Amino acid sequence: MKTVLILGCGWLGLPLGERLVRNGYEVIGSVRRQSQLSLLEDKGIIPLIVEVGASLSESAVRKLKSTNPEVLVIAYPLKSRTMSGTAYEKHIQWISENVNFQSLQQVVLASSTSVYPDGMGMVDETNEYTPEGSGLIQLRYEEGLRRLFGKKLVVLRLAGLIGGDRQPGRFLAGKKELPNALSPVNLVDREDVLTAFQKVIDEELTNEVFNICSSGHPSRKEYYTKQAELLALELPEFSDVQIENPKIIVNRKAKEQLGIDFGILK
Repeated sequence: MKTVLILGCGWLGLPLGERLVRNGYEVIGSVRRQSQLSLLEDKGIIPLIVEVGASLSESAVRKLKSTNPEVLVIAYPLKSRTMSGTAYEKHIQWISENVNFQSLQQVVLASSTSVYPDGMGMVDETNEYTPEGSGLIQLRYEEGLRRLFGKKLVVLRLAGLIGGDRQPGRFLAGKKELPNALSPVNLVDREDVLTAFQKVIDEELTNEVFNICSSGHPSRKEYYTKQAELLALELPEFSDVQIENPKIIVNRKAKEQLGIDFGILK
């Protein structure tokens, strides 16, 4: 039975941990608040109170290092949109100093398709690109973790996340003068993301990058208008501003190598 350490048992990490427990793994998950401990315990996850990037007491460091996992999952969001400069390096350093590498065989990172700048059209894992802003920070984070973990790292670049309590009809409801009405939507349901993580861990994959995105790319106007209608919310309104050659995330590699039958956005 392998031990999996999940850094960040939140919206994504918690259901992933629950799924891995059902499939026979020992799962340890980090949370930031005492009030979250019982929630993890109820799902069979061994909880740890730690905040990635924050200073830890000696006892917390000892407890974290005693986990000695075979698999490390970095499931918490980097929040690259509000991060500046090289702040991401603090997270890499924190992981390198506080996670026990002795038995580590595989590291799986929840990254983002924001690493692909807009205006590229169809993009897959082989594209060459130069992102800016949050996308550049996310890419540098990937690269830093790759230097730290080498070929043990698998990067899952996630499209916009929906599912659970994240109802896309609420994302743009009632907003005005929204740009890029004709741009294709790149989203993925949480269940497909959990399946991707499960497949990567079960098959013990290493040294890979996968785009995790739903098939089907309706326009922003078409999709978000329909989703707002389904929830009886105020419809979004779009301007005439439109980027040229908007990006479409290609999921072919994940479909073929992971065998995921991604849902189709409509």
